[in-house]
Amino acid sequence: MQSRASRSTVRISIAALSALTVVELVRLIHLYRSLEVNSRYWRRRASAPSQPGDFVYLALGDSVASGIGASRPQNGYVGLIALEVEKKTGRRVHVINVSVAGATTARVIREQLPQIRQLNPDLVTLDIGANDVNKKLPEDLFMRDFTTILDALPARKTIVADLPPFEHGPRQSTLISLNEAMHAQIAKHDFRLAPIFEITSATFRDMRTYGADLFHPSNRGHRNWYYAFASHLDAIIEDLT
Repeated sequence: MQSRASRSTVRISIAALSALTVVELVRLIHLYRSLEVNSRYWRRRASAPSQPGDFVYLALGDSVASGIGASRPQNGYVGLIALEVEKKTGRRVHVINVSVAGATTARVIREQLPQIRQLNPDLVTLDIGANDVNKKLPEDLFMRDFTTILDALPARKTIVADLPPFEHGPRQSTLISLNEAMHAQIAKHDFRLAPIFEITSATFRDMRTYGADLFHPSNRGHRNWYYAFASHLDAIIEDLT
């Protein structure tokens, strides 16, 4: 027969586990609600009237560019980049973030590029490809679409991310092959590389860098993505002066 102390320990353990489950459930609900919340936030920010002298920052990509996984959309890497540019330049940053959760290279071509044809941004960032990889798009088709996107973006002003490591999905050798092909095209277009694979591999097993779904980056994870892009900001700002 269980002792009174052991029964008490079991009850405490069950209560603690239940509380933890509730917390994780709340975090998951918040994350999935953020799909629409973040989209509305970036639409409002893009539609705000621009002013003479604004620094125009264009962000393209998928859910990570939208800030999914962060506690607030502005805590995603795009928001962090905008804040840093404001600090470095003293200029108001007009952010036009047309990223969409679930976006593939084909969707960027079809839905995002048409929105930016009349823009003359001071800075462009792009992260794309994770959803193509998850859907097992053949490498030749992926690179065809990836190159089409790069052809539409301005040289010297554009920072492009490579693919992050995956817990489940493609083998390491597949990611390395894809990233090598992406690096070659990024260099060919005279763009700057945000080495997401290298930077996030260092914290790949750190669960604190992931959101509630254990896929999207948390605030800490988004800061790592920000570091990968931010290393190029000084050079781009200097080119503009």
